[in-house]
Amino acid sequence: LALANLARASANVGRVGDARAVLEEASTAFDAQGGNMDIMRANLTASMLGQLGDARGALAALADLDAEASPIGVPTELLVSKGLAYVQNGRPEEAMDVLEIALDPERHEGAPGDEGARTYAMAIMAIARAAVGDVDGAIEMGSQVPSRQLGTYLDATYADIGVALAHAQARRGSDAAAVLDRATARVDASEDRLTQAIVRLARAHALARLDDPGAASATAEARARFEALGVEPYGWETAFASAVSGEVPEPAGG
Repeated sequence: LALANLARASANVGRVGDARAVLEEASTAFDAQGGNMDIMRANLTASMLGQLGDARGALAALADLDAEASPIGVPTELLVSKGLAYVQNGRPEEAMDVLEIALDPERHEGAPGDEGARTYAMAIMAIARAAVGDVDGAIEMGSQVPSRQLGTYLDATYADIGVALAHAQARRGSDAAAVLDRATARVDASEDRLTQAIVRLARAHALARLDDPGAASATAEARARFEALGVEPYGWETAFASAVSGEVPEPAGG
């Protein structure tokens, strides 16, 4: 678990190469322990690759696990990682199916202490709902997340993105800007360079939807930030393009 946390933290602060190296080390450690460590390995890999926007890599990490069958002890985060991977691969309806399971304790028992992961599920569900054109549902779901005690700043930020892109989809520019300003202030107060870039990419998509003249420069800034990190966030590009339009684009290359 220490290696897993180190991998995520390294990715967030921009040491992506270090994060991938630690991920490989953690995977080897999980293999050596046997048992159900394949679940832990898949969860860590999919979670980190989803943060990086490596949509196909995240989905591939989960391909051999039937997480929806809800075996005892499967972490809810694994289901959320699969939902995010679906959104990033241009499959938001499948994402919603998986996330609905994650949010329903009667359908998915999860692992002890999983309530915080359900907040994460709500955040990604906001993006998925926007991606299928459910503007009101996205805003309703995402607006609940920042006030939940068990949520993280990442949960709140992803939820804000879902809400903001839904507002942009409905051509409510001032509402979208207000939510994105809040998300930007939150992540800029941290050292999380990866999420700072993600928020700026979401803003670029919102501005493009609103035909704002600043869209081109915002897009250039966001992509420059990812390039500096050595990340090609094609999964986030696909997720945000669908969330801001309510239509599923061809998945971006990666």
